[in-house]
Amino acid sequence: MEVAPEKIRITKLHLLVHPGFMAGPDAEHEPGHPTQDEISKSRALLDKYIAKAKGLGRDEIMVIFGYTGPDEFENHKREFAMYTDYIEKLQSLLGDRLILIEGNIDPFEEEVAFEEVEFIADERGYSIDTNTITEAFGETAQSCVLDCAQNFNFTGKFREETIIDLDLTDLFNESVDSVFVRNLIEGNRDSVSRVVFRKNGEIIN
Repeated sequence: MEVAPEKIRITKLHLLVHPGFMAGPDAEHEPGHPTQDEISKSRALLDKYIAKAKGLGRDEIMVIFGYTGPDEFENHKREFAMYTDYIEKLQSLLGDRLILIEGNIDPFEEEVAFEEVEFIADERGYSIDTNTITEAFGETAQSCVLDCAQNFNFTGKFREETIIDLDLTDLFNESVDSVFVRNLIEGNRDSVSRVVFRKNGEIIN
């Protein structure tokens, strides 16, 4: 009888939320956007995601929560949308350690997103447990990243709070600092019970 190989325990999950959205084709901007400055900042963030992926260990997985469904992603790819190239680079770098969750799965509500990630990881020979460390980054701190991190941590019942890495999150907000975080927490106390914020390698709340 063939014995199934032992699953690799995931020590850290990296949650990349809506990469490329702020300068993407469907960004909810006023007319005239995205500006060249926004495009430059988006590219700089996308470059940081690539650098992050290159440093992941064999027992670490990156999860991308895309903001489009499969058909729209293919349309954006044909339109030469910048973010689609970066997602494909991440897939090439990480192989089965990259889980792409399409935009038709809501990462903000209920348990659907966590259960999908857990299922895919299990199918690929990985296991996630309550001791797995979780980090979140993407676009942007005060909205999608925060909501996704909070919900994913809560539904996954992780022991440690999810760390929101501001250095990989908000080039679009030049004033991200401890005051920004404090104000964010004061305005969203129920939404930040399972997250902490990190900047320049230090927790700032």
